[in-house]
Amino acid sequence: MPAAGTVRLRLQRWGQRHYPVYRIVAATVRAARDAKFLEILGTYNPHPDRYGTKHVTLNVERIKYWVARGADPSEPVARLLGRANVIPVFPRRGQPRSAVVDAVLDPDDSSIRFVREEDEGVSLAEDAERARILASE
Repeated sequence: MPAAGTVRLRLQRWGQRHYPVYRIVAATVRAARDAKFLEILGTYNPHPDRYGTKHVTLNVERIKYWVARGADPSEPVARLLGRANVIPVFPRRGQPRSAVVDAVLDPDDSSIRFVREEDEGVSLAEDAERARILASE
């Protein structure tokens, strides 16, 4: 297994010419975009179907595993995972990163605990609300 911090969750392009479809993969930082990857974690089709829906499939259990092991999601993947409530919502461009809430896997139990960068923790009410949302998935 690669060292911590050397794994990145990112999009890998595949599909037809002028009609890209992306895999969400765990890959080493030094690997090229379409090079060898460690694991396929999902897919993303940016083209809406006839109902206007863009399809995303995610293996949430494995994504949480990689995030807990220190994998860093790229900005597009972080936005997708934030919208799917797998990790906290990624801030829009122009917002300060100090407002970002990081997801940290608690090793004692397999639940997710949320920690802010500027202080040591979130209030118990906020933590309970986020845990309830994650449990409903």
